[in-house]
Amino acid sequence: MALSDAEKKRRSRAKKPVKYHDIERETSRKRMAIYRAKNKAQKRASQLKMLLSDDDKKEIEDHVAKQRQNLICDWFTYHKLRFDPKMTSDAKILHSFMTKVEIHKMELRLAEFEISIIEDRDDEDED
Repeated sequence: MALSDAEKKRRSRAKKPVKYHDIERETSRKRMAIYRAKNKAQKRASQLKMLLSDDDKKEIEDHVAKQRQNLICDWFTYHKLRFDPKMTSDAKILHSFMTKVEIHKMELRLAEFEISIIEDRDDEDED
């Protein structure tokens, strides 16, 4: 009697210890928390950016692009990999090196950086 693929998968899953499932569940929670925080920060940054002039938007985009380049360079250096600046423009290449969680963390840092630039600019305007 041959087992179907679904039956094989179910039996394989049943063999894994409870601790494995607990770790997997906790990892999934952390991953989703990072993902939600990234989306929230990106949404806040885009809302703040709508209030700016086109020149200010362009300037902030340049700052964020430089920061992105620096974060990617730092990641490659930390992992002792050779860094090629051409890689930063191709998302497929980055996905082959970085996990989704690492990419989400980097995007979260970029969104927070963008928010801080905009808020600092607003504070300077008020003074």
